[in-house]
Amino acid sequence: MKKYALLIATISGILSFSCSKDEDYLFPDTIMNEMELKAVNHSVYGTDSIIYTDNKVSNIRSYKIQNGAILLDISYRFEYADDEITIHAIRRGFDEDIYTLSFSESGIKTIRSSSGTIDITFYYNEKRQPVYFLYHRMSSSKNIMVDSISVAYDEKQSNITGMTWYRKAAGVPDESVFSFAYTHDDKRNPYSGSVYYLACAWQGPDEIISYFNRNNITSIGKHRLTYGYDSNNYPVFMDVNMFGRTTFFYQEKSVN
Repeated sequence: MKKYALLIATISGILSFSCSKDEDYLFPDTIMNEMELKAVNHSVYGTDSIIYTDNKVSNIRSYKIQNGAILLDISYRFEYADDEITIHAIRRGFDEDIYTLSFSESGIKTIRSSSGTIDITFYYNEKRQPVYFLYHRMSSSKNIMVDSISVAYDEKQSNITGMTWYRKAAGVPDESVFSFAYTHDDKRNPYSGSVYYLACAWQGPDEIISYFNRNNITSIGKHRLTYGYDSNNYPVFMDVNMFGRTTFFYQEKSVN
């Protein structure tokens, strides 16, 4: 269940984006009309502080507690272009890594890292929903692994209800590694279309599933997730069995 643990570990990421009146996906900005997500705290993994400039996320600061001291673990800086977002990530003790997120009319098209460790391509259907992810990643032995992920949606095409992960080794046909079924609530998902979520979840497409969902995941296979909500139907906390609690903090959106 290592992949599931990774999903929970990186679920401390979020951001936002705007919807038009017919709910088409637009360039990532903020999904919330009146509120901004300012911080996400996990009882085990630490706290992410989100900084906005002109109602777009400009920085994320990820803090961890070590030996009783609060330490800045990763600093993210965002640069926006017409159809790209560049994220500069600096982790304690490591060189800066640069991630490029490119977008098309359908939504996010690719995620690529300057180190070559991550290369993800998204493929969409005629309804502009992703149906397939192609994922190149570098293993611990420095070999490039090629994985692919197919997904299925509910009737409203609002949430991913199933995911199957395939792995392809050199000279070996695609092998189904594992699959998950998902259920959802009917409340607002602050991860939906979120650049912040992508910034904190590029370890693998299983962690990016929430990005494409309108509502919050309530189960992954046999694992249950429970939530508390505010009066606007946004989650204020999420509990995941033994993995601990994630708490969400919002503030009123600035008026420009």
